[in-house]
Amino acid sequence: MELKESVIKKIQMAISLYELGKDNFKISMDVKSKAVGIILLQDAVEIFLSAICEHLNLEMSGQENFYKYIDKIEKAKEYPLPLKKQMIILNKQRVNIKHFCILPDIEECKYFDNDVKLFFSELSLRFLNKDIDSISLVDLIDNKNLRRYLKKAESGLEKCRYKDCQINCRKALYMIFEEPYDIRYVEEESNLDVLFSFHQDKRGYQEEIDKKVFNPIDFIEVDQKKIKNELIEMGIEYLTFKNLMILTPKMYYYKEKNKWVIMEDFLNIREYNRENAYYCLKNSVNIILKIQRYKNKAKWSREGGSVKAISGIQANVYKKASKKSNIEHILKSTLEYSFLIEFKIKSLDDDSYFYSIAGDESSKGFGYLGISGYLCEDDLSKEFIKKFNSSTN
Repeated sequence: MELKESVIKKIQMAISLYELGKDNFKISMDVKSKAVGIILLQDAVEIFLSAICEHLNLEMSGQENFYKYIDKIEKAKEYPLPLKKQMIILNKQRVNIKHFCILPDIEECKYFDNDVKLFFSELSLRFLNKDIDSISLVDLIDNKNLRRYLKKAESGLEKCRYKDCQINCRKALYMIFEEPYDIRYVEEESNLDVLFSFHQDKRGYQEEIDKKVFNPIDFIEVDQKKIKNELIEMGIEYLTFKNLMILTPKMYYYKEKNKWVIMEDFLNIREYNRENAYYCLKNSVNIILKIQRYKNKAKWSREGGSVKAISGIQANVYKKASKKSNIEHILKSTLEYSFLIEFKIKSLDDDSYFYSIAGDESSKGFGYLGISGYLCEDDLSKEFIKKFNSSTN
């Protein structure tokens, strides 16, 4: 029986509450955190039981509670639920905390998070005929492209197409961990940082590419140290990430063509089997969800900036935010320029302000960054100052 959308949404909520509750169990001696975790875990269990009842088409009055959900499922299936005793203990602890302000004993509750996860896994296999990690966790991923690749991976695992599963897991991981390190510059498709890291012009960039790129995989220059530090910061085990990179093939994505290049490695043979495919799917989803939760918690500045078409301007472009520094370029009023205005900053040596710019003559195209440096606000008309400070073109 296929899962209804409403059932999946309940499972999603139960898993979300479980993850929040589990986080409160990480500090082993913090009984207050564990108390909060117990409340969240019990709520997760109750919602999960509600999802099972709905999936089994059991008659519901809308007044059900924890014990009534269990009774309905057991009467329908005529056998006791797995881990029932542990869930009843969890529920009693939740009542003590919420209604009587009695904090739990740490030793009595230290395994609750594991018990709940096992409870979910057992009920999913028995009543939904699905592994819990492949039902709801994939659907919790916000990014539609990542979700699409992992849905294909899930389908591959279910249909015993293990190679497809492992390849699609790598595609999702590639989008997060490898695509940001793509050094191939394609106008309108690439990040400007690509050119900034190669002498700031196309000629220098092409020379570097000719030296170091021998096949499509060479376009990816991953900073492993940076990735490791980021994973540790987000509470993700680096060894798990390394295992995923070993169990899945290297690849490159031609974004402008929507084409993937998969490398067949004849020296390091990886096995495409159920164990490896399951490991890849489970851990790829877990890692991506942890990254998603981290980003949702973190505060970010809003991205801005735009390429501005500038004409009729005559001013010096200085090497530094100072009129005492070298003049790198002289802008001519007879030419049109395309500039990215990066930021505004006070001078190194007085109270004037400077704009950091990067770009070139419009006729050369914005991809060619032949002009970069600082423009002094004192040299600009009110019209240009207003344009430079505007978020639009």
